[in-house]
Amino acid sequence: MEYIMENATIFPGQGEKKKLVIKDGKVEFITGSVRLKRRIACNMERFVMAPGKIMMDRSLLQLENEAFKERLKSYQKIGCTTLLVICNVTKERKLPEEINNALDKMKNSSLDFVIGVSVPMIKVTPGLVQQCNKHLIPYIIAEPETEKDLQTVPWEWVQQKIFPYNAVIAPDLHKLHLPERKRILLEKQWKEISGRLTIPTNTTIPEMNEQIDFSLLKQIGIFPQKGRILSKSDLDYNLFPLIESMAFEEDEKVIYHKREPVYSVLRGQVMKSGEITYERPEFGQRLVIKRPGFFSTINKAY
Repeated sequence: MEYIMENATIFPGQGEKKKLVIKDGKVEFITGSVRLKRRIACNMERFVMAPGKIMMDRSLLQLENEAFKERLKSYQKIGCTTLLVICNVTKERKLPEEINNALDKMKNSSLDFVIGVSVPMIKVTPGLVQQCNKHLIPYIIAEPETEKDLQTVPWEWVQQKIFPYNAVIAPDLHKLHLPERKRILLEKQWKEISGRLTIPTNTTIPEMNEQIDFSLLKQIGIFPQKGRILSKSDLDYNLFPLIESMAFEEDEKVIYHKREPVYSVLRGQVMKSGEITYERPEFGQRLVIKRPGFFSTINKAY
């Protein structure tokens, strides 16, 4: 089905009214004042449209059925439409099994998802990276157990297997519970290693119930399919009353990240309307990332 969304104020943006042509759960294209052929149209002038929120969850896969459903419902309530779900891997040979388990679990998801892995840092091997490449895993959290782990991993060999897929390796240095001075020193060491070897990395690990930073969305490869309302992107959006959203430019985090939307939509399907959330088991799809970081240098105007 094809239709038009008229008078849409898109966030982030300059506040101009836009027309969106929608087809099969995607944005076909966006225009300003260009006249379009007659289609079914809906007027969006009372709302601000913001992209569906994208968040990370490190424990969802461990939850039993009812708790799993409740967790997903809580995400829908706050306007989250896509999850980066992390499966814990202890050994390289266990990785295919854990990924298959994650896929089985997420078959019942109402939200779209991307799969990442968390692994002890000393288990980050060339073989593990190869397995991640094979299974299209774009995000690897490396958890150190001691301060020495950073110097123990053969990063030169690991780097050789990262290319050409270029998964992001994120060291979770906060796991060590070090004094701030020591943690900053370790972070500096990692930046030197990753910079010298051109290892894609991001040292900011997303917190639960917090929107994933846009720079990381680009690194992982979730953008441009999701994360912004653009031509050819998925039709994932949240609606906020326009009068309440006037302060977006002044305090984006308070209004967009912290507030609950009035409506939330995933690929054209309503997931939340007012106080009602809609269970849509098996509606969620895996977002397969074929080229992490391909758009990571795109101008911040997006």
